[in-house]
Amino acid sequence: MRARILRIVRWLFWRGLLLSAVGLILWTIANFAAVGSLRTVLEKLSADGFAVELRSLAPAAVAPAENAARYYTAAGALWLPEPDAQFTIADRALRHGFRALPDDERAAVRVWLQANAEALGLAHAARSLKRCNFDVKYDLGFEIPLPHLAVLRRLTKALAVRAQVAVAEGDGAGARDAIRDAFAASEALREEPILISQLVRYACANTALAGLGQCVTAETSEGELRGWLESLPADDTPDASLSAAMRGELALLAETVSAASGKLVRDFEWAMDWSQPRGLLDDAGVTVLLPVLRWDAIRALEYERRMVELVKRSWPDGRKDALAWEREALAGSRWLHPVSNTLLGSGLTPLRARTNGEARLATTRAGLECEFAWSRDGRYPERVQARDPFTGGQLQARPEKGLLYSLGPNGVDDGGVGEDSGGGGSGGADDVVWKLRHSP
Repeated sequence: MRARILRIVRWLFWRGLLLSAVGLILWTIANFAAVGSLRTVLEKLSADGFAVELRSLAPAAVAPAENAARYYTAAGALWLPEPDAQFTIADRALRHGFRALPDDERAAVRVWLQANAEALGLAHAARSLKRCNFDVKYDLGFEIPLPHLAVLRRLTKALAVRAQVAVAEGDGAGARDAIRDAFAASEALREEPILISQLVRYACANTALAGLGQCVTAETSEGELRGWLESLPADDTPDASLSAAMRGELALLAETVSAASGKLVRDFEWAMDWSQPRGLLDDAGVTVLLPVLRWDAIRALEYERRMVELVKRSWPDGRKDALAWEREALAGSRWLHPVSNTLLGSGLTPLRARTNGEARLATTRAGLECEFAWSRDGRYPERVQARDPFTGGQLQARPEKGLLYSLGPNGVDDGGVGEDSGGGGSGGADDVVWKLRHSP
């Protein structure tokens, strides 16, 4: 009996060894083929003018005396952290207006702004400089620290609230100055070839627009309305920054997946959901998947390459392709497509963010022009000659309802109901709304 067990054990050992040897040979062949194919794809990308290292897309250096980043960095260092309750108050001021806040909250806002007056003054000084280049470590891959993004978000929110306080105090010029400072802070990110930086840029610009909207009331004079119109950024300059950021995402992905095997294993450990215990099993698991990682990287690079061009398109033209490409890229098991499922984001997100920013600017500009018409003629125009970026048609003017709006991402007329309308955007309603200031 014992001899029989030993024969079985030896048989299993040699069969296991043979299978391991065959598996190792197959793994080596698959990995060798994957490395070669990936190298060919990267060479083709480079030949077609795409960067394969993020550092090569870093903005040109700026002389310290001409760099607005030093002011924003100093403002961030001086900023006094506000309690969570204060930030909630600031959010309410942007959504409902400073004058709608209770007396004690208005007093708290003034104290908060006064405490950060020096930091806001630095943001004002930064506006006079045409270039901004933060000290971004582009060679750190997905571990790049970007602390300035939070600084700019805080500054734009405070400036948008500060503008409302200035209007309440009768200082229209000071209010417009604060909004211009907020727009300038958003533009500080324009040259960064990183997608999250561009998404934050759009968010900052939208905050400035929200603050501007709360500054305009039925009592705003014709001269002040003209001043607010002049405060808006130009809308006739094509935004190439988002496409540049998608090139940055492509370069970042290419740089990551082209790394040597050891570094690639370390980079992907954090992204894969291995079972316990951790450590050696993580290394072994990712190492076994190296050929799969590299084959899937080729697929992911093609997706990112398509996105570079897609984000240049309009929402009506690009939305369907973005959805289709996203479903294609994320289809299949996470084990068979680890790169696609861990590193690729939604194709709709950057296109929606850009178009939403365009729609908010278009409705704000058209809304101010409608208020200007009322101030001059005593009535609103029946139609507006302003394009809706979400549909390619005209913005919806409903003076009888006191509304002017874009149809939003869903392209459906929700009757002027959306996040900005006070209707909560319930039921999928997502119109981008300007409420006309004079009752119909």
